[in-house]
Amino acid sequence: GEVLVCDMAPGKESHASVSYLPERTCIPTWMSVKQLLDFYGDFYRDFNRKAAEEMLTHLNIRLTQRIKQMSKGTREKVQLIVRFLRGSIHYFVVALLCACLGMVFNALTPQVIRLTVDSILGAEEPSLPAFLQPLLPLLQAQKLHALWLAAAAVLLLALLRGFCNYGQRTQLSRGSESFVKRIRDGLYDHIQHLSFSWHTAHSTGEIIQRCTSDVDVIRTFVCNQLVEVVRTVFLIILYLVIMFRMNVRLSFVALAFIPIVGLSSGVFYRRISGRFQAADEAEGDLTTCAQENLTGVRVVRAFGRERFETDRFCEKNEKFASLWIRLGRLLSVYWASGTLLTCLQVMVIIVCGIVESVHGNMTLGEFLAFISYNEALSWPVRSLGRVLSDMSKAGVSLDRVGYILRAPEEKDAPEAAPHLSLIHI
Repeated sequence: GEVLVCDMAPGKESHASVSYLPERTCIPTWMSVKQLLDFYGDFYRDFNRKAAEEMLTHLNIRLTQRIKQMSKGTREKVQLIVRFLRGSIHYFVVALLCACLGMVFNALTPQVIRLTVDSILGAEEPSLPAFLQPLLPLLQAQKLHALWLAAAAVLLLALLRGFCNYGQRTQLSRGSESFVKRIRDGLYDHIQHLSFSWHTAHSTGEIIQRCTSDVDVIRTFVCNQLVEVVRTVFLIILYLVIMFRMNVRLSFVALAFIPIVGLSSGVFYRRISGRFQAADEAEGDLTTCAQENLTGVRVVRAFGRERFETDRFCEKNEKFASLWIRLGRLLSVYWASGTLLTCLQVMVIIVCGIVESVHGNMTLGEFLAFISYNEALSWPVRSLGRVLSDMSKAGVSLDRVGYILRAPEEKDAPEAAPHLSLIHI
């Protein structure tokens, strides 16, 4: 006979349409992660290398690390990422481009305010780029027209930033949904081929929870946190470059708070990961208890076991609620400490900026622009900790979803009868 894959003979064309996660590690263990990405990039034209590198960064997997040096769980995460990220590269590239352009337009607004305060309302000599030099006589001669021009520039930048945000969200939604669709399709198809013993050992509620809640956590990670990290890193670099060009000493003061916030985020990241996994497993137990009672309600009522089942559900519900309350307390401490550091940074920058302005080291417009940059910089740095905490949840969810995909499928014996077909009579 003849074997065809998608109506094609096995070869390059059929390989481009096949993607799977094997039970055992099939990639060469002597390769580093970077070499593995090069390998996938050579074989698959739709492989999303950029998104894969970002997810590997979030999962603390170094590109120089060799496969044989990784733990079994880390190897499975790498395989899971490179499997499902194929076919979405153009969506993520456009989304990242829009996010970076939006940051550039947002960074130009304080410069317009600086120019307005120093050169239009004040007496400072305006400094403009070469392509804006023809506007210099207008700024110096007609103050009212210059004010209208500055207002129009702010409005134009806001419109451009809005278009970039729209493009980022639409393209990111398409890319993330196509990514999650592959996960759902793969889970559904794989579960259909698992053995009866596997289904007996795992409750329906647990399977449903892994295929719904955990997949949603992964979707949030890919759709929001993935681009947020790139956007935050780009914003920090861009704003620090501008701030250092304006005032070096004040920029070092702002820079000193970034490692403090990052260190506190790393400490909380480790604790949040463990507590979230315990709460996630408790949610699976609660879902299982509810599902069993809903499907077997007649048996429960026939044997008069209502009180017993109610007490069992209340016990699991109490455990589930207490775990999430503990996690909420830890998140409250994290956010409170982050707010304290952010407010402290703003206060220190304002005090130091006033001192610099009084001594004539920076103009009033530069002081206002620097305050705007520092304010815009403090929130993304703080939100980076939130992304790290959510990243820990995504790592747990990747493990739980990968557990299903790693389960071996049931194989028919060679002497098994062919599948029966139902005929409508």
